[in-house]
Amino acid sequence: MGRFAPVLILSSTLLLAGSARATTVDLSTGVGSSGTIGGVLFEYIQLEPAGTGVLNSFVRIQANGEEEGYNTSNSDFAFDEKPPAGGFTRDLTFGELQATAGSFQFVLDVAEPQGGHQNELTLDALQIYVSDTGSQNTTNLASLGTLRYDMDALENSEVLLALTTGNGISDMLMSVPASVFAGVGDGQFIILYSHFENSGGSFEEWAHVTVVPEPGTAMLLATGLAGLAMAGSTRRLRK
Repeated sequence: MGRFAPVLILSSTLLLAGSARATTVDLSTGVGSSGTIGGVLFEYIQLEPAGTGVLNSFVRIQANGEEEGYNTSNSDFAFDEKPPAGGFTRDLTFGELQATAGSFQFVLDVAEPQGGHQNELTLDALQIYVSDTGSQNTTNLASLGTLRYDMDALENSEVLLALTTGNGISDMLMSVPASVFAGVGDGQFIILYSHFENSGGSFEEWAHVTVVPEPGTAMLLATGLAGLAMAGSTRRLRK
């Protein structure tokens, strides 16, 4: 049994998809910018540190021009995912996630060149699937599992990203309503597929957050920061 009471999953998914519109969320204006697509909130919030070993990373993607991929523990990657599988690109179970204030939070950490229009990265596709099968490597997205969220459910939508100088400071917080995962069991796999345009730097990295970041307040980003906390380090959001 999942952590949420069983509901009409298909109906809730269609309700979320039905609310989507052709939308451009512009986060390029910097801190404080935000917008919603199909009920999912996208915000420009910088978390620092947000690099290797800090966040609960589950997928890295890297390619020039455009890039795409999803999280898996299969080392035979289907798209532009980066190894090591089972480490920063890996299977993610629902039991690892933690809902706060009615939603699940995911962080995007971006590393792209600065200047000369090289840092105009756009998130132009994002889908979230639930599956009983892990370690997938298919290029057929429809076979990944049950589609629970599609940023382009009705018409094309996109998120224009405001970029930092590299990996280590997050660039976006995505809050997904808990209703998207209604009826999902802790052992089921959450698969996040994303596609970016205008890429050209280091890797883009997705992670999940178990404590909701609030501007100006100290926070721990799940177990990744536990060691830093024990060492007496206190981290705050950079404004």
